[in-house]
Formats: sequence, structure tokens, C-alpha cells
Amino acid sequence: MQHTGTRTRLSTRDQRAGFGSLALWVGIWAIVISLACLYLVIDARNVTRDSQRRLQRNVELLDESRLMIETLEAQVRESLTFTEQRLNDMQFVVEQNENRVKTNSIQLASTRKVASELITGLTSQKEAITELATRIPAIPSDVQTERVPRPKPKPTPSEETASSSQQPAQTTSPAPKPPARNTYTVQSGDTLMDIARRKNLSVPDLLDANPDIDPNVIRVGQKLNLPD
Repeated sequence: MQHTGTRTRLSTRDQRAGFGSLALWVGIWAIVISLACLYLVIDARNVTRDSQRRLQRNVELLDESRLMIETLEAQVRESLTFTEQRLNDMQFVVEQNENRVKTNSIQLASTRKVASELITGLTSQKEAITELATRIPAIPSDVQTERVPRPKPKPTPSEETASSSQQPAQTTSPAPKPPARNTYTVQSGDTLMDIARRKNLSVPDLLDANPDIDPNVIRVGQKLNLPD
């Protein structure tokens, strides 16, 4: 009986020791878990603070970006307004220039028309005068006609000095002889048109070859130069 009681006491003590060690381990794990939770809580607070700081910085950057965008938008609007005004001014100037060009074109066309009419009239008058002059027969040599000589312009003092200085040179060097040209002696009843037709020439060419003659008066026996 005594031995049985001793065993019972020993088992009771072992059970108590097992429960005590279990409680110790549970307490240790509870402390470890509490420390881990505390660390996680502290770390979470730090992370939250960093996140708040970053969020605040991002908000500030967004505000700065918004201000910059608003400033750029205002500048772009001003540039667009100024450009639009310049375009309107340039369009107005272009319209004025187009109107001026149209007016000048109309005036130029009218001036060309008037000039063409004047040229046509002068040409027809010249042809009529030339035709009338060529139909006038040659005047006999014994008939005298009056021809008013052209007044010669008076030489200036500088021209007189130049001519006086050139006179010795002219006397020393002989004048070159003009080249021989074909001539025609006017016969009785000849007209410029008849002479030109006979020599296969035109009346203007014949007049150009004889600039000193009067197309209205030609004499019998007068020599006319024939163009080559």
C-alpha cells in the first residue's frame, strides 16, 4: 500500500512538472508572438508614415504640374490669339494687294488697248502719208521749191573747245572715202513707188537709204541711193 501511494505521488509530481513546462513553453511562445506582433505593428506604422509622406509629395508634385500646365495653357492661348490676329492682318493685306493687282491689271489692259489703237492709227497714217508721198511725180529741175532748213543747235563752249582742239588732227589725217553705193537718177514722171517697184524694193527701205530727201518733193535728175 505504501509503495502504491509513493507511485501515485510520483506520477502526480510528473504531471505537475509536465504541465509547468508546457505552461512555460506556452508563455515563451506567447511572448515571442507578442514581440513579433509588436514589431509588425511598428513596421506597419513606419510603412504607413512613409506612404503618407510619399502620398503628400505626390500631391505636391501634382499641384506643381497642374500649375505648370495652367501656365502653359495660358501661354498657348496668348500665342494662338496673337497668331490669329497676325493671320487676320495678313489676310487683310493680301486682299488689299489682290484688289490693287486687279485694278492695275485693268488699267494696264486699258493702257495697252489705247496704245495699240494709237500705234495702229499712227501706222495707218504713216502708210497713208507714205503712199501719198510716193505717188507725187518727180518735179522738173527748173522748178524751184522752198524748203525750210532745220536750225542747227548752237555748240556749247566745251564743244567749241573740243572742236578747236580736234581741228589740227582732222587736217592732218585724211577723211576716209565713203564706200561706193548704187544710185538711181530720177527721170521725168517717176514716183518713189515706181522706183521702188522697178528696183524690187519697198518704199520704207528706199526712204531709209535716203534720209536727206523730202519724200513729198523729188526732182528730175536727182540721185537716189539704192540699198544693198
